[in-house]
Amino acid sequence: MKNYPFYLLILLIYSVSISAFVDEMLPGIYVHIGKHLDVDEGYDGDICNFGFIVGDKAIAVIDSGGSYETALKLKKYIDEHYKKPIKYLINTHPHLDHIYGNIVFDSATIIGHQNLIKGVMSRRDIYHRLNGKYLGKISAKQSPLVLPSELVTINQPLDIDLGGRKITLTAYREAHTEADLTVYDHQSKTLWTGDLVFRERTPVIDGNIHGFIEVLQGLANEDIQLVIPGHGKPASKKLSFDPILKYLVVLRDDIRKLIDEGHTLEYAIENAAASERGKWLLFDIQNKRNVNMIYPMMEWE
Repeated sequence: MKNYPFYLLILLIYSVSISAFVDEMLPGIYVHIGKHLDVDEGYDGDICNFGFIVGDKAIAVIDSGGSYETALKLKKYIDEHYKKPIKYLINTHPHLDHIYGNIVFDSATIIGHQNLIKGVMSRRDIYHRLNGKYLGKISAKQSPLVLPSELVTINQPLDIDLGGRKITLTAYREAHTEADLTVYDHQSKTLWTGDLVFRERTPVIDGNIHGFIEVLQGLANEDIQLVIPGHGKPASKKLSFDPILKYLVVLRDDIRKLIDEGHTLEYAIENAAASERGKWLLFDIQNKRNVNMIYPMMEWE
């Protein structure tokens, strides 16, 4: 077996317990693994990964899930196990499944990408309709939109000290969305990527595919021991970055080839990245959405 650090060997054979709401992946690194469901497949605000980092003096929560109820479960777990304050809530990007639990942590400093507020507001009406339809009116009312009060500027990472534990927040140019933010824990060399990384389920492209690939290629060269993706189980750097990079490159190159050959959008939707089918959950749903997003952009390149 490859010479992975001991804790990564444990992680590679680790199966997330269905009985625990969160699991301690490494000392002070807690993660809740969301369900692999599409928004219109039994969505209850619990389809993404979120969790928290524990320092000597404070706790930082990374993403809050998609509803009040989901976030409240996380807060109750923290309150039952720690007396330290939840000082920060960090939103990794503007998608609804990651931000609509913010209300539960509104006493913390909520931090996001410099473009996050603009990104959320541009989607607000759609999110309002989706929450009303799939969360239900009562749950949607309990889960109002709460926006960050502090923003991280592109090319100007923000360092936060949790007490003997430094984390770095980095904002990127358009990639998965226009407002992607990562959280790096220096002590454990753990990177929380938000939806810059998907594992198991098909990646979502809601920004710029070229930027997406460029950001991931850069991150793959960083000193990272553990990656916590936006969806799917945490894993080593190689297991996290290689599959999504391959999918994105294949999708981009297939679409470029189909455009150059004069094929229509409808043809591309059915055929682009077909070689990746069978490697990802929800492929037939999400890959079509990705092609529909990317093809018109690449037509004008």
